[in-house]
Amino acid sequence: MPFHTIPEIWYGNAWHMLDPDHQVFYRKDDGTIASVVEVIANPNLVARTADSNGRDPVGWPAASMAQLYAENGPALRYAASGFYLLPPSNILLRPHESLIFQSENTADFVHFSWPGPGYTAPLMTSVSSAQFDWMLSFGDPSWRSQALTYNGVDVVADSSGKKWLANTSSGTGYIQYQQGSPFPVSSLVISAQLAPASGGSLRVSFMDGDGGVWSNPVTFQPITGMSSFNVSADLTALVKGYYSYYLRIELVGDVQVHKLRITPGVQTAKALFPTLAAGTVNHLSYSDESPQSQARSMQVTVAIPSGKAQIRGVHAESLVPESPAYSLSRDYGAANLVDGDPDSLAYPGSVHLDYVIQLNGTYQVSGISMDWNNFGTQAQYVKSWQVLGRSGNQPWQQLAQGGFPGAPTLDVPLNATLTEVRIVADGNNWIGIYEARIFGNAVAPSLPSSLLTAYSNVPEDPLYSIARHYQASNLVDGDTATLA
Repeated sequence: MPFHTIPEIWYGNAWHMLDPDHQVFYRKDDGTIASVVEVIANPNLVARTADSNGRDPVGWPAASMAQLYAENGPALRYAASGFYLLPPSNILLRPHESLIFQSENTADFVHFSWPGPGYTAPLMTSVSSAQFDWMLSFGDPSWRSQALTYNGVDVVADSSGKKWLANTSSGTGYIQYQQGSPFPVSSLVISAQLAPASGGSLRVSFMDGDGGVWSNPVTFQPITGMSSFNVSADLTALVKGYYSYYLRIELVGDVQVHKLRITPGVQTAKALFPTLAAGTVNHLSYSDESPQSQARSMQVTVAIPSGKAQIRGVHAESLVPESPAYSLSRDYGAANLVDGDPDSLAYPGSVHLDYVIQLNGTYQVSGISMDWNNFGTQAQYVKSWQVLGRSGNQPWQQLAQGGFPGAPTLDVPLNATLTEVRIVADGNNWIGIYEARIFGNAVAPSLPSSLLTAYSNVPEDPLYSIARHYQASNLVDGDTATLA
C-alpha cells in the first residue's frame, strides 16, 4: 500500500500478515493471525492491539495505524510476481566488480526514516557506507552475457585492433544492465571511455527494480580527474534510496564506447563488517557457495594507509607499439595501467614495455606502486625495471631501478617534482603490468602578483584599516608581512 509494505505468509490454509517493521501481528477473535485483507476490512484489529499508552511495539499510535489501513486499503497491490527483482541477502560480485566497505559513514546523508512518536531511533553512527565498482569492457568477449539485454549495438574493431561498442541502428541503440544489492544507494556515477574521435552522444536512463517507466535520459558530460575515463553521468538524484534498478545506456549517432564503470555508493550497517581491534590477532570468517575449485580474492586493509594521496586523473600511453593481435584486440591497451581495475592488464605484446603516465599537472611525487602480479613473481618474465620522470620538456631522469621484482606488487619511494612518470621494463618473455598508482601532492602554480587584484566587500574602516595601511591590496602584494 502507498504507506506501507508488509509480508503475508501462507500456512494452515490461510494467509497471515506479520509486520516486521512494527514488530506486530493482529489477532482475530478466534485467536488466529489476520490476513492483510482482513485487517483492511476490520481496522479495529489494529487499534485494539496496543499497550497501555495506545502504542504498538515500536511506539507508533495504534489508532493512527488503524486509520492508515482504512485509508490506504483500496490501493492494496500484491507484488509477489516481482519478488525475483529484489536483491538477495547475500552479496554476489560479478567479474571485474569490487566492493569496498568504509570504516566510517562518508555520505552526506543517511537513508533513515523516523516511524513516529515514541520510537527510539538508532544512533546515526549505526550506519556506514560502501562502494561498488563494476568495470565493463567491450574488448571482453563476454560483454553480451554481462548485459541484461541490448538492441541496435555491436562491437566493432578499429584499424589498430581495439574494440568499441558502436551504434549499428539508424536511430538510437542501447545496452541495459540490472543492478541490485542488500543496501540502499546513496550515489551513482557512471563513467565511460569513448573513442578519441567519437561523435554523437552517450546517455543513460533509470528504472526502478519493480518495473515502471524509464526516466528522462541523462547525457554524459566531459570530465577530468578520472584516469582512463573521459565522460560521466551522475544519476544520484534518480537512484538515491533504491535497492534494485535498471540502467539503459543509449548510444546516439556514431558514438563509440570502449569501457563503462558503474560506481554506486551505498549505505550499510556499521556492524556489517567486524570491528578490528588494535594490538591483537583479528579473525575474519568468510564463506560463499562458489565451487571449491574457483579462485577467490579478498583484500582486507587492517592498517590506516600513510603517505601522500594517490594522484587521480592520470593518462597512460605506450611508447612500445601495441600488438594489434596480442594486445589491443585482447583489450590489453595502455589505459588499463591506470584505470583503477587491478584485474585489467596493460600488455604491449613484447619483451620490452615502456609506458608514459601523464599526471596532468605538476606534482611533488612521493612514490609509485606497481602491480606486476605473475610477471613479477615468476623469474622467466620481468628481469629488470626502471622508473623515470621529468617535468615539462626536460630530459628524462632515472628515479629508481631494479632487477627481478620477486613480488606481485612493488612499492617504490620517490622524491621528485614531475609532470610525467615513465615505467620501463625488460623480460625474457613477453611481459605486462596490471596497475600503477602514483602518490604525491600537487604543486600550486605561482602567479605574478601583478596579475592579481583584490578588494574588500566589507567597508574598510578609515581609522583602523586604511589609515594604518591595512587595505585589501595587501592581500595579493606578494609581501607576507603586510596585513589586509
